[in-house]
Amino acid sequence: MNRWYLVVAVALCVVLVVAAHFSNLYIVSKHNTADPMRYGSHLEPAYTAQDAASVHDNRESIYQTVYAEAYGKDVLVREHEESSFMPSDDMVFLKKNGGKFVIVYLHVDRPLIVYSSAAWMSDLRPAHLDPADYHDVKPRRCEIEISPVLAKSIVADWHAVLMQTRYDTHPRQGMDGSNYEFSMPTDQRELAGQIWTPDVDTSPGMLVAVAHDMAGYCIKKSQETKARLTAAVDEISREMDTP
Repeated sequence: MNRWYLVVAVALCVVLVVAAHFSNLYIVSKHNTADPMRYGSHLEPAYTAQDAASVHDNRESIYQTVYAEAYGKDVLVREHEESSFMPSDDMVFLKKNGGKFVIVYLHVDRPLIVYSSAAWMSDLRPAHLDPADYHDVKPRRCEIEISPVLAKSIVADWHAVLMQTRYDTHPRQGMDGSNYEFSMPTDQRELAGQIWTPDVDTSPGMLVAVAHDMAGYCIKKSQETKARLTAAVDEISREMDTP
């Protein structure tokens, strides 16, 4: 008889634990539009000056020197990509030039991190670099004009995703994949967030697709790449409920 009481008690405990677990998931998901158990549903705060100082890293200075055009006063949004798969570094941004909206894509055939002081300290810097000084690095460049309607949708989507930026309890990083940093100026402050290889059907993943298609349209300037960019913008606009 005591044995049956023990079995019933254990079973009841299991039921209560499972019920509490799903209750917590419901409470969390009720207050978050994205799946709370899923990585990549939002951006995380970008690398800060304090982070850089703690490791004696000058990466931000390097990026703002090599990609100086991307930090001009006429820039509306920007995305910087560092890939572990490709020995390269990329920046794509949208700017307003007079009454025109222009996508600009900048590409460097090496990861700029190799010029950083962190690379010096960790022996990651190659023995020979050409050019030896990052001030002499000249990115390949292309640009293409887009319609005001498409440009305004891109800006609205960038802003919507950046406004969801927050810390994770357990941030994900890795040795492969790519790191994406999104940023944009506003009247009050600079918004910035980053993420490591998000799932494609999350809002950051969709914003990565928009950035890639902006670069693709800039490079190829074809109707096919224009349609792909428009479709990517439409998809994330529906997801974020932006105009």
